[in-house]
Amino acid sequence: MLKTSQGLYVTPERDDIPYPLTRKEAFYFLENVLLISDPAKLLEQDSIMFLNTFIHGMTTKIPFTSIPDVSKPINDKHLPTFAECKEAIFSREGGDCFYKNIFSKALLDLMGYNTFHVGGNNPGENQFDTHTGIIVCDLSYPGSLHLAEPGTRRPLFEAIPLDFDQESPVYHFHFMKSKFFKRDNGILLWCAHAPEHTAPSTYIIESGDEFWKIQLTYRLHQQRSRKYFTERAQYMAKIPTLIPSVHYALYLLAYKEKKLFNYLYQNQKNLARLKIQGEGLSESEIQLLAPDEMIDSIVENFPQYTRDTIQTALDNIPEKDDIPYPLMREEAFHFLKNVLLIPDPLNLLQQDSILFLNTFIQRMTTEIPFTSIPDVSKPINGKHCPTLTEGKEAIFSRQGGHCFYKNIFSKALLDLMGYKTFHVGGNNPGEDHFDTHTGIIVCDLSYPGSLHLAEPGTRRPLFEAIPLDFDQESPMYHFHFMRSKFFMRDNGILLWCAHAPEHTAPSTYIIESGDEFWKIQLTYRLHQQRSRKYFTERAQHIAKIPTVIPSVHYTLYLLAYKEKKLYSYLYLNHKDLVRLKVQGEDLSESDIQLLAPDEMIGSIVENFPQYTRDTIQNALDNAENDDIPYPLTRDEALYFLENVLLIPDPIILFKQDHILFLNTYLHRMITEIPFTNIPQVSQPMDEKHCPTFTECKEAIFSRQGGHCFYKNIFSKALLDLMGYKTFHVGGNNPGEDQFDSHSGIIVCDLSYPGSLHLAEPGTRRPLFEAIPLDFDQESPEYHFLFMRSKFFKRDHGILLWCVHAPEETKTSSNVIKSKNNYWRVQVIYRLNNKRSRTYFFHKGQYRFRIPPCLPQIHDKVFLCAYKGNKMLLFLLKQNFAGFKCDTLDPSETEFQLLSVEEFIDNIVNNFPQFPREMVVRAIESQHYISNQFQI
Repeated sequence: MLKTSQGLYVTPERDDIPYPLTRKEAFYFLENVLLISDPAKLLEQDSIMFLNTFIHGMTTKIPFTSIPDVSKPINDKHLPTFAECKEAIFSREGGDCFYKNIFSKALLDLMGYNTFHVGGNNPGENQFDTHTGIIVCDLSYPGSLHLAEPGTRRPLFEAIPLDFDQESPVYHFHFMKSKFFKRDNGILLWCAHAPEHTAPSTYIIESGDEFWKIQLTYRLHQQRSRKYFTERAQYMAKIPTLIPSVHYALYLLAYKEKKLFNYLYQNQKNLARLKIQGEGLSESEIQLLAPDEMIDSIVENFPQYTRDTIQTALDNIPEKDDIPYPLMREEAFHFLKNVLLIPDPLNLLQQDSILFLNTFIQRMTTEIPFTSIPDVSKPINGKHCPTLTEGKEAIFSRQGGHCFYKNIFSKALLDLMGYKTFHVGGNNPGEDHFDTHTGIIVCDLSYPGSLHLAEPGTRRPLFEAIPLDFDQESPMYHFHFMRSKFFMRDNGILLWCAHAPEHTAPSTYIIESGDEFWKIQLTYRLHQQRSRKYFTERAQHIAKIPTVIPSVHYTLYLLAYKEKKLYSYLYLNHKDLVRLKVQGEDLSESDIQLLAPDEMIGSIVENFPQYTRDTIQNALDNAENDDIPYPLTRDEALYFLENVLLIPDPIILFKQDHILFLNTYLHRMITEIPFTNIPQVSQPMDEKHCPTFTECKEAIFSRQGGHCFYKNIFSKALLDLMGYKTFHVGGNNPGEDQFDSHSGIIVCDLSYPGSLHLAEPGTRRPLFEAIPLDFDQESPEYHFLFMRSKFFKRDHGILLWCVHAPEETKTSSNVIKSKNNYWRVQVIYRLNNKRSRTYFFHKGQYRFRIPPCLPQIHDKVFLCAYKGNKMLLFLLKQNFAGFKCDTLDPSETEFQLLSVEEFIDNIVNNFPQFPREMVVRAIESQHYISNQFQI
């Protein structure tokens, strides 16, 4: 790790993929393409002036565009090579940030600048580091950092010094005023002036009397390399829906005579938008062009593009819904009459299109169940994303399905009826993947330009299309038992909320309106029209990784109507019980029953005979909890307790005091079994894999230990064998871009029926006892070894484990003030999402094979182990090695820097369960992975 003069710790990079650019070519480009006169002299005289001149030239003379990507032949789509990128830059065709900023960094390096890449994101993206940024070091003084951005659609004509404290001065380039804000953990926010603040928005920052909208979020503490961005781009290029703008849109932003020409052609309309922006915000003109007119305009204004290139790009942009739905108009009318039982649907459609639509929505909701049965009843070895034909068959047979089945079918039918519709993506609160829900918008229904939300494919009753012509909030709607209200937010965000009779504060999912509170149910992104192709590709991706939407793979649910009552069956994979809720039209008319699985099968088959007994039984069998057994017997567990953890008479202790046994076990698991990644990163280079549970068990028995995947999954299995009732929960360190990277344990019914305790033998932080979770908002303070801990509850089952922060960090969202103390968040748990071994094993197979997904496991060698009352922490990252010793007294903490040989010797001498060759292999693996993946 290196420390800049601004106190920012960064990881050195190694660009092991060379860029094919020579110094001679670089000077040719500067003089003949960017038209910088005598660049060598300018560079020698004033390196800052040279840099700013280069940035201005790269921004105004080399377009920011998707044309080089979308104009590639359909059968030859690939990530551009650096040679192709260079050709596009030299020819003035330009490209996106991958083309422009990687080229720019290579050129600046040849000019003698000290630079590194950083990753960035546009707000709301669900993939990290989709943008490639540049940081220039030591420009104005040793240790200084400047942001250089020649490769975005926004004008930033100079390098921005990052030596400000919390917020930068205001910068004004071309039409745009910019300001930069720093946040914790090396986060830098590039914001544009927002003359009119639309509150509330997570993307708006208030500074003085002005408002600023976030444009890009950078992570400065993570230096990235060309290799890193190349591998990310190769991954994203295979799944077009990850960055749709690169695959499904033609955009071109190019300057001519101090005006910015901004062309945009998307796959949802057969029109292009051209915005010509002068240097003042008021100097703008917007035109709508036919495709041929757009081609003419581009070729006339920017002759580096040929007519054939633009036409090819347009041809390659897939038309809206280019995957046809296998439904004919005759089939649609048959379905309306014979399945939904709408009499004379054609006549109704011709008389009143709104009444027809509302009738269709109500019948689709009440006649076609919302359920996971078609998915979870598939054979385990035949799991796949349902085809559109399979979706249609499930709808026609009244078996139904979730939104992918019901709403994609519904849109296809409505299109056949003559409605103008498009899909939008949505999410339930707290989900870690975008667009897990498929919604429908109906256009021009009540007047030209009107929009209505149509939702026949959710578990919530919304029996009519909702007009979206309100300003900030809609009227209240009451369908069946549920009262709904809708709220508009910035950037086309629509919130569907249900009435919350009792407000649970504070919550990011609760909105106050007048004297009432509303809880968010779904969040839609209206400004992003989606197609069947988009959702099909996302579903294919999600189907391969069951943990992305566990409810589809591990839960049997069925919501179906009978005689104006909603029957809601829910079988979770963590209990051998089914909850049946029968809900009438009024909230008070509800009946909840707990059923055994056989009773549930009987109830479903009796009330909804479209399902066979075998189908439901298959679904139940496939939704079993922890269907991967842990290879540990009770005899082995007792041997481990007595001979490895050295707990005398564990059975007697357990019978005498369950809590004391548990706390003894936790203390010994932490102090006797190291927390380390050595067993995993020491795997042979050609055999990298997610460790099997047998391998994990062997590492635990041999006292080599492991990280949470080793220690906590083993611990839960052992505690279950001892008679405890437990479940796993997922957790995260703050700022991680992958959910549930940590496996936690909750122990139930320990002190009384219904009690919950957090048990954590599998972290590097000492938590020697189980923590009771029966506090209200915040727990008492706990003090184990050198560390003071406190726990805080938040809405939706969020539990925050925090450690005492002696110095307040005012600008951190990860610091909580309680009375006169500050507490820094260490782990975020989601208690309401019970997880299984299967869940974590699936996630491990995905993450442990792709090092950038879990860099904290792959980018270093770490060992946290105890000797007496001392906790020893060894850390090696690239060529930096260190040692830290903590005791009961924080003032006695000891730090040492070690050579690699000293690092190995210290581990082998103090902890002989690690052979020297194992530690050496771990170090070699870490170096290789760091070089390959730049993490």
